[in-house]
Amino acid sequence: MIPIAICLILCSNTCNTKEKHYKEFHIIPDNYKGRIVIIFNQIHGKDIDIKGDTLFFRIDSNGILKTKYPKFQESSKGNYFFYSSDLKNKIPEWDPLTNEDQRNGIAIFCRGAGEELINGKMEIIEEYFIGDSSLYHKINR
Repeated sequence: MIPIAICLILCSNTCNTKEKHYKEFHIIPDNYKGRIVIIFNQIHGKDIDIKGDTLFFRIDSNGILKTKYPKFQESSKGNYFFYSSDLKNKIPEWDPLTNEDQRNGIAIFCRGAGEELINGKMEIIEEYFIGDSSLYHKINR
């Protein structure tokens, strides 16, 4: 009887534990245009800065970030993109179907997220592109 009571207490505490949700700020090098790839769960990857409820992903000058951080799809409160010298004005996300949300011809659009075979190993990635609508059309031919 005691083992059952202990199990019920542990299970109820586990079920009531809530996963923490974070905003994701992606900091992109100034004037960068092109493909952005984030590769998660990398042993020798970079750490992610965490301040309050915000994760800071600092993208390298080649558009790639390899991070130790594990990606949990349901943990995000939103993705935001900024150039490194302008952390107050987010780069708008572009919807190619409506052609909305381009600022000065520059916008970010999501290419996808999931797994990709890299160097013989399945890796969890997110892929974005930053540029104008012509970049989107060139990539999606």
